[in-house]
Amino acid sequence: MSGSFALLLATGAVHYWAGPAYQLSALYFVPVFLLAWFDGRSLGLTAAVLSSVLHLWADLAHAEPTTSPIFTVEVALSLGLAVVGAIALSGLRSSERELGEALTRERERAERDGLTALLNARAFTERLELELERTRRYGGGLSLLYLDLDNFKHVNDTYGHLAGDEVLRRVANAIATTVRQVDLAARLGGDEFVVLMPSTTAVVAGSAADRVHEAVTVALSQTDGVSASTGLVSCGTLPKTAQTLITRADQAMYDAKRQGKSRIVHHVVD
Repeated sequence: MSGSFALLLATGAVHYWAGPAYQLSALYFVPVFLLAWFDGRSLGLTAAVLSSVLHLWADLAHAEPTTSPIFTVEVALSLGLAVVGAIALSGLRSSERELGEALTRERERAERDGLTALLNARAFTERLELELERTRRYGGGLSLLYLDLDNFKHVNDTYGHLAGDEVLRRVANAIATTVRQVDLAARLGGDEFVVLMPSTTAVVAGSAADRVHEAVTVALSQTDGVSASTGLVSCGTLPKTAQTLITRADQAMYDAKRQGKSRIVHHVVD
């Protein structure tokens, strides 16, 4: 913004020193339109008025009495053009921003699970593939947590699907508020949730899994008979595909169920 106003003042100064022999009117439009595009209508219109004042000042400084009205009309026309241009450009910029925001919101909705607002399975798999590629390139550990609710069908059968949905939302909120900002939490479907932990050693991932499991257990404390079985896989050697990693974490989760449910099983792959 300050740069555009400085350019406008510089244009007025050059015009003043050069005199009316040089046609510099078009140069005034550059800072006006820049301000209208990047800083909005108000600053664009302010710059349009200022450009007209500078333009008139520079012309009248060298004008003969007989030519002053001509310069005044010229400046008035330039002001009108600058105002129209500033309004048009600021409106176009505003429309572009609104369209961009709408597209961003639509893209986010397409990536989110409608019930829990976590990432959906498709979006999670895509981001997991990207994270695997990044880790292959730059190194570092990577862990994936897979959580499944025990006896969740009992909730739907006994209390109805609305009660079941509320349980899922509580679990999703417990996960989302416990993981780090760099972690990716998703609902794969039904009562299955995953959390990707980038750049994480097995020890750190184990502590994080304990916190998530504890938070989910608290969220389920009001729901009799429902608990969570959690599988965790930490990889030194990365799998070839995202689906392979998800399958390994899923197997760890089923090991937790086979060992009595409501627990964590951690597999470490060197």
